[in-house]
Amino acid sequence: DDAMFLMGKAFFWRSEYLSAIQAFRDLEINFPESEYFDRSRFWRSKCLEEQRIDAQAQSLYRELFDSAENDIASSAGLRLAEMAIARQDLVAAARQLRETLKDFPNSSVRATLWLRLATTLVGLEDSTRDDEIEAAFQEVLQSNPKLGEKYRALVGIGRLKYRQSKDEDALNIYQKLLKDGGFRVYEGRTRLLIGDYYYDNGDFKGAVE
Repeated sequence: DDAMFLMGKAFFWRSEYLSAIQAFRDLEINFPESEYFDRSRFWRSKCLEEQRIDAQAQSLYRELFDSAENDIASSAGLRLAEMAIARQDLVAAARQLRETLKDFPNSSVRATLWLRLATTLVGLEDSTRDDEIEAAFQEVLQSNPKLGEKYRALVGIGRLKYRQSKDEDALNIYQKLLKDGGFRVYEGRTRLLIGDYYYDNGDFKGAVE
């Protein structure tokens, strides 16, 4: 069963989705009690999604969301939200993300779920949600995020402050990011944000520097 699972993933990464689906189906048929059973169904859903067979993918993700163990179920919830975002249904995506966070508050993708919720709410362009957006970004920071997720959350808070005309608060966040050696890989992006701040405030010398 482990060989079938790994073979299916190998086919997936080679974009050979029909072969991947066959490998995952073989596992599910021959080893219904396998520890890889739900993971196989999750990856089979990804194959369907990659082939734009969205209805079947959504149905299988929904089954996993309702019945699989926490980490797989929460990952299925994330995929359902991502599919809603892809079809530009941000309201449905936000609802799915909230539901996933409510049902699986301690999943391994917790930080990712909060980040996607925050960016989805930003996409709704509704200033009445600003407090909820900032709270979601703060949840990312408290959820042991990966480096990129932590950076995006801090930048998200900075952009939110900037949109609220709290320019100095935004600049302080960007400058702290620039001084933090842990974010060195993102230095170029951070300098662009600071340059935009100076430009928008008419400090063209500062922007050039």
